[in-house]
Amino acid sequence: METPATPGDDDILINSAHSWSPHDLAGSRAQPVLLIRDPVDVVMPRTFRKPNLRRHVAPTADDSANFEKNAAMAEKFYRSALRRKPSTIIRYESFLVLPAEELARVLRSIDRSTEPWRLEEIAAQYSRESQRSSGQRLSNVYQGPTTAIPRELLGEASERLARLRADLGYS
Repeated sequence: METPATPGDDDILINSAHSWSPHDLAGSRAQPVLLIRDPVDVVMPRTFRKPNLRRHVAPTADDSANFEKNAAMAEKFYRSALRRKPSTIIRYESFLVLPAEELARVLRSIDRSTEPWRLEEIAAQYSRESQRSSGQRLSNVYQGPTTAIPRELLGEASERLARLRADLGYS
């Protein structure tokens, strides 16, 4: 990821790379919004469902080592983000249930707003269902095949990530 230019007063930075550094560029002017997801639901797909990512970041790792690498990465990101005490935290799971309402909450957190119909329109356009039916890839919603995650590893992941899950309100 290239280092972006210093943002202007009205710029919006979106960072989905599990790195906090782009937010640091804006300094005290930044109004961070942290999007969280149950860490187990972040780590397990990264470990088992994304073979291209795995070939890139851990080509020789077995499942256990790859899981540990992904768990450590998620912990590092969330711990760093939580230390910064973001004023707005949005749950991914809430976006699935009430996308327009959560978009409105994000906008309010940065002193912005728009008409409710526009938020409904955006939510519909970027929904998983809309992307699948349209054939367009408008976001990073995974479109690949479903991969079974070994059940015993789900329990292990829940135990390994228990403290982080609790700190994020997922226990």
